[in-house]
Amino acid sequence: MSNSVFPPRHVYFPENEHEATVIFLHDRNSTGPKLADHFSKLTGTSGKTLYDHFPSTRWVFPSARARHFYWTDADRRQLVQNNKDNTTEWFELASLEDVQLESPEQLTTLQESATYILRIIDDEIERIRRVGGSSQNIFIAGIGQGAALGFVVLLCVHHELGGFVGMDGWMPFAETLSSMLERNQVDEAGGFFKSTFVAAVQRIYIQRQNQQQAWTAYNTSSAHPSPPVVQPGEQSAETEVVTSKVIVPEYVKSMDIFLGRSQMTRSELGAQAVGLLKRIGFSRISWSPKPDNFIKEEEPGEHDNTAAFHFGTPEQVEEMVSFLKDLNLAH
Repeated sequence: MSNSVFPPRHVYFPENEHEATVIFLHDRNSTGPKLADHFSKLTGTSGKTLYDHFPSTRWVFPSARARHFYWTDADRRQLVQNNKDNTTEWFELASLEDVQLESPEQLTTLQESATYILRIIDDEIERIRRVGGSSQNIFIAGIGQGAALGFVVLLCVHHELGGFVGMDGWMPFAETLSSMLERNQVDEAGGFFKSTFVAAVQRIYIQRQNQQQAWTAYNTSSAHPSPPVVQPGEQSAETEVVTSKVIVPEYVKSMDIFLGRSQMTRSELGAQAVGLLKRIGFSRISWSPKPDNFIKEEEPGEHDNTAAFHFGTPEQVEEMVSFLKDLNLAH
C-alpha cells in the first residue's frame, strides 16, 4: 500500500532573479530533501557546489511516496538495519534483482508518479512565464529510479523543455517497447505510456459519467426503479475506450539529453535505454558510460542502497555542470 498524497516538494531557491528551473528526481529509498542536502555539500573540481554554478536557477526536488511492502528478505533486513518501516519509490518493482521485470502494478504506479511530475512541470512553466521565461527554461534530471521515471515523463511530456539529465537509469517496460520497435511500430512505442495512461484516465471518467447518468435517470423516474450499476468493463459500445495512437512531438525528440552511469548499475541497462530512445527518434543524446569516475559515497551512519549519493566525485558534478551550461542554463 502507499500514501494517496505525495510529500511536499523541496525547493532550493535561486540567489538571483529566477531564470530557470531544474526538477530533480531522487532514486528509490531516498527523498527530495536528502538529495538537495547532498548537492549542497558536494563540490566539483572548481570548489563550487551545483547551486553555486547556477545562482539564477530554482531547484525543485519532489519526493516519492513511502510504501509499506518489501520484495526480499535482504530488502527487509536493510530497512530494519536503518530503523525504517517502509521505503520510498516512484513506482513498484516486481523484483529488486531484475528492475526491468514488468507487471501491471508497475504500470499503474508509473502512471501515478509520471502524472504527478507532469503536473509539477506545468506548475513550473506557469511560474517561469510570470518572470518572462518559457517551457525551454525548465529542465528535468533524475538518478536511478528517478531517471527511469524521467524517461517515462520524456515520452509523455507535451512541452518543449530545455533538456534532460539521467544517471543510473533504465527504461521501464523495455521489452514491450523493443517488441513494438521490432514490428516497426515506432509511433506506438513512443506513445505507449501516454496512450496507456490516457486510456486509464478515460476509463475512470467514463465509468463515473455512466454511474452519474444512471443515478440521474433513477432520480427523475416516477417509478424509482433500482438504479442500474455500471461495473468496470461493462461500458456500452458507444463509450468503450480504445487506446489511441499518441506520438511523441518532434520538438520533444530534439531535446538535448545527457545520460551516464555509476558503478551501481550495469552498463547494458543504460545502453538499452539509449538505444530505445534513438529508435523512437530522439536525436540529441550524449551517453557517458564511464564507471571509473563514479563512486558511491554515503553519509555517516548510512548503509542503505540510497542512490541519491551516486554523484560522488567532483568530476561527475563538473560533467553535469558542463552539460547544463552548454544548454544555457541560467548562471
